[in-house]
Amino acid sequence: MIYFQTSIHFDFAKDEIKISELNKLMEVKEKLDDNFEGTFKLIGHTDSIGHENSNIILSKKRIQSILNQLNIQGENKINLITDPLGEYSPITSNQTEEGRGINRRVELILIKKIRSKSLAKVIYPPRPVPIPNASLLTIFIKDSMTDSLIDADIVSKEKDIQFEMYESGKCEYWKKIEKKNKIEIDVFSQGYFHNSTTIEFIPNQKNEITILLTPIKEGAILNLSKVLFEGGKTTLLKESKPALKRLLKTLKENKDFNFEIGGHVNIRYRRASKEQRERGIEIIKFFAGGPLSHARAKTIQDYLLENGIPENRITINGYGNSQMPFPLAKTKEDQAANRRVEIKVTGFNSEKITAIE
Repeated sequence: MIYFQTSIHFDFAKDEIKISELNKLMEVKEKLDDNFEGTFKLIGHTDSIGHENSNIILSKKRIQSILNQLNIQGENKINLITDPLGEYSPITSNQTEEGRGINRRVELILIKKIRSKSLAKVIYPPRPVPIPNASLLTIFIKDSMTDSLIDADIVSKEKDIQFEMYESGKCEYWKKIEKKNKIEIDVFSQGYFHNSTTIEFIPNQKNEITILLTPIKEGAILNLSKVLFEGGKTTLLKESKPALKRLLKTLKENKDFNFEIGGHVNIRYRRASKEQRERGIEIIKFFAGGPLSHARAKTIQDYLLENGIPENRITINGYGNSQMPFPLAKTKEDQAANRRVEIKVTGFNSEKITAIE
């Protein structure tokens, strides 16, 4: 459970903490000094100017500046997690100086440890017994923010496969296989976005997979990567239906948050000329695809409204090509990452508990 959250912003290409941000750090220090026990996560970000690797290094330096200021090396009661992302997770467009200033930040998140006495006792089934001449698949389910193991329902599309946890966040499955199998699974947990993934199950090998679930909090984003449209159109491909059903299940089981449906398209920016590159300009940015991205978001909204999601929970936005993670995408994978629809938590429609005593 998130106890406190804030962001420290930085000047362009700098890792020194600005005087204007010191009050925020003092507030964090007070929270940490107040017998805090739990996880302290720092997520470093930059704008999109400069080389990707340099921006990762810069985000690491910004995180370290904050740790130095707070004089934290990882206390016994604090689980310290640092995550330098560089330019890969902007919260707004990098096309303007204002947007780039917002993206140059380190997110500080305090997550209090839940006392065991406040949790109801969970009775798990026995750990699966090994089967002779069979292969073992081990699945771990973790919170993407805290890296802690969490309970979840794991559902396979194959009716003869049943997954059960033998303790929190841990599942083992034994099966006799002669050749590599692919198993598609969906993972659901209350208070988290769902995750859909494909597992490769290989005979006579140690098969392990860790699946991260994103907690539903303000600003959290779910990428509907398996919701697909016909090229240049708003028509959903039929293979999108399972992904939309999973989204509907998540929204109906977590009714207390509002969200934005954001549409994005893959319209590549232009590579700068040799002269421009010599002046430090790598790409020529322009805005395109706004109407199409908005219309695709509207298509998803219509589906949700038709299936019982209240209209007052939903807003829509078409971002066009303004937030492409790969502005000069060449591979199909990079193009698919640019061409996407996302669900972003914008707030909660009932009071959230932010601390556990």
